[in-house]
Amino acid sequence: MSSLPTALIRRRYRAYFNHLFQNYRTSLATGLKKTCTSKLLEAQKKGEDKDTLAVHSLTKNLADSMGETFNSDYRVETMESSQTVTLDRCGCIESVLKTAETYDMSQVQAKSIFCGACMSGYRKAAHALDIGFNGKLSEKGCTMSFSENKA
Repeated sequence: MSSLPTALIRRRYRAYFNHLFQNYRTSLATGLKKTCTSKLLEAQKKGEDKDTLAVHSLTKNLADSMGETFNSDYRVETMESSQTVTLDRCGCIESVLKTAETYDMSQVQAKSIFCGACMSGYRKAAHALDIGFNGKLSEKGCTMSFSENKA
């Protein structure tokens, strides 16, 4: 019985993670779009502004999922036509970075895969809902802004 070299296993594992999180990004965007679209339809029936509701829906989803589910330190800033969620410390990426070296991945590679998939999912959802999006990574988290005016 022969075994594969460790380097080959790690490369395959890294490729698997890339594939897995590309699928995650697509699923996240689709799920966010479905959730927010149903809320937008309800709002339109009530005569509420759909862009304002879309901004609030994506902000709430991000704060709930990353803040509460992953026990992240976050804050939400509300301005006239936009909202920004700042994850000062992302609990999700913390666990990923702790194990990155085990799979022969640098912390930069791990953040690129995991944070890229998350941020891209929210970007796609914002685009589908026809609202603005701006995202930026930080050392321990990120900032994502949603606005009524597409930038």
